[in-house]
Amino acid sequence: MLLLASTENLTESPIFALIEFGSIIITGGKDTITPPAISMQMNKRIRNSQLLVIEGAGHFVNLESPKPVSYT
Repeated sequence: MLLLASTENLTESPIFALIEFGSIIITGGKDTITPPAISMQMNKRIRNSQLLVIEGAGHFVNLESPKPVSYT
């Protein structure tokens, strides 16, 4: 799938090492567009980042599970 291939390449981008501020990466546990494994790789590459996986949610986490997202 072309979209998945592009997100996999994204995790190899050197841009993540340039992010110097705290970041929260939020992903749905059932996200098939940007799977949690991709978000985990991003989390490893961004200093001072935190990863929040919302189990049961897909790609549109903020619409599918708004409460955990709004309290983060």
